[in-house]
Amino acid sequence: MVQIDSSLNIAAAERIIREMEGRVTDTTLTLPTRSRANVGGGEPAIVQAILTWAATQGTARISSYAVGPEDPQLDTMTRHLPGLCAALVCDRAEDMHGQDITEALQALAVDRLRGLQGQNPQLFSRGAQLEVVCADHLGWSTPETLYATDDATRRLLSRKEFDRISELILARTLAEHPAVGDQQLKVGLADALYELFRNNDEYGRLDEHGNQVGKSVRGIHARRQSISRTALAQMVEASRPLADYCARLIPRENRRDIQLLEVSVFDAGPGYAAHWLGRPLADIDRDEELAAIRTCFGKHASRKTNSAAGMGLCTVVDILRRRGGFLRLRTGRHSLFADLVSERELAYGEPPNLRHWQEYRLAPALGTLFTFLLPL
Repeated sequence: MVQIDSSLNIAAAERIIREMEGRVTDTTLTLPTRSRANVGGGEPAIVQAILTWAATQGTARISSYAVGPEDPQLDTMTRHLPGLCAALVCDRAEDMHGQDITEALQALAVDRLRGLQGQNPQLFSRGAQLEVVCADHLGWSTPETLYATDDATRRLLSRKEFDRISELILARTLAEHPAVGDQQLKVGLADALYELFRNNDEYGRLDEHGNQVGKSVRGIHARRQSISRTALAQMVEASRPLADYCARLIPRENRRDIQLLEVSVFDAGPGYAAHWLGRPLADIDRDEELAAIRTCFGKHASRKTNSAAGMGLCTVVDILRRRGGFLRLRTGRHSLFADLVSERELAYGEPPNLRHWQEYRLAPALGTLFTFLLPL
């Protein structure tokens, strides 16, 4: 059995991924009914761990502390991103006494998924955050805020049409904050989301050979962090890269607390290196994998023949540099970060200084998780 603690943070996600490495027997995943997320993409990091767990299971079985299919704790669980995603990929769900609650839990999950995929996902998101989730293996692949659902092809929206999701995120996360009217922030956020989710759409639901991923969950998660310097320091002290970045942040606009916009884009695909090299991760050594990931951030890094392609990540990095942002990338056997405050003078297209989140060896994670922070 593997248990997810109520504190949803990167360290907890890495523990789960590490426990899954080399597992050949089915492992029940126990989920909390209530949880709290930390700065730096804690909830999406746990989602990546859940997707990694699900991919290793013959029967993906989850357990909860609920009692029976009518327990309101099940609804609470699916209102949190990790609980929702676990319900979408599990084959069987049990309450604390081993009773089968699969049908009830998945019905709640699909009901919330339907809301998150509609025109107003903010009505189904908790607090100062917004979520949009795709469950490709269940036929829920094209939420209205990201895809043209009136088009027979259900194409991904154009860059200009991504302005709406940017506006939704800012309105939901910032409310009365002065930055909600920042046109440059709106445009930059739309640019970043479009480039990241375009990769997510094209590569995040297929494996390195172009086959459909068995259980494919993709999405965007955005939230505002409003927190005192003291509380922030305590929250990130276990993550040195984040601690160093956050230590330099100061409240703006005469506010008492530090304000951060935190955005994550995640999928269950093959990851950067396996896609780039067209080989399974098991056939790629760690050094080759790292080199491939770094290549993806270079100018015109694309497997397409179009000479204008391959500038998406350059655009994202440039936006983060201009606003003094921070990024974390978890893909394959690497967790990398870039503190972009010190890179503001670099020219567009210059690769970021990607450094290792920690020095010890990491277990392979499924898919790609790209998280960035923007100070407000």
